[in-house]
Amino acid sequence: MRALRLGVIGDVHGELEPLGRAVDALEAAGVDTLACVGDVYGPGKQTSECCRLIQERQILTVRGNHDRWLVEAAVSNETLRATVGLNALEFLSALPITLRIETASDPALLCHGVGANDLAHVPQTFPRAFVRRCIRIGVIPPQCRVVVHGHSHLQRHQVIEGILFITVGALRFRPAGGCLIFDTASRSVLPVFY
Repeated sequence: MRALRLGVIGDVHGELEPLGRAVDALEAAGVDTLACVGDVYGPGKQTSECCRLIQERQILTVRGNHDRWLVEAAVSNETLRATVGLNALEFLSALPITLRIETASDPALLCHGVGANDLAHVPQTFPRAFVRRCIRIGVIPPQCRVVVHGHSHLQRHQVIEGILFITVGALRFRPAGGCLIFDTASRSVLPVFY
């Protein structure tokens, strides 16, 4: 199946209420595919409940740096394992680093940072050189002309070296940021208020 209207949720950070509102808003807007750029884990937040909601709603999700750090730390920290819960840890540890999503136009790469580097973001200075290097070393597959990512907590979209970079942002308690629709046929990006 090709995604025509891709609903994307930004960094969650264990914020269950905004996550639920964002998912409901995207579904009400008629998206055919839901995706999340990771960082589901939030210290002292409702990570387990967020994982459950993502699984129940069948949201395509990639692992973020906070998810990776949690899984790594939980190996030797019984209190952390108990706090987050084994089901959530199993879910987060099984998340892929990147996902390729077939769309109406070009394949899209869903990732947290840029490609497999969950800490990378498109820099403000010399973005073209950064993108050319990412393509050259295989961080961005050559067939992917769209990169949907998070990490920076900003919401923006820009075309660099012919690739549309959609930075989703982070979920907030205010009804903006971290939630958008990518219309894959027209390649338009629409912020969604939730």
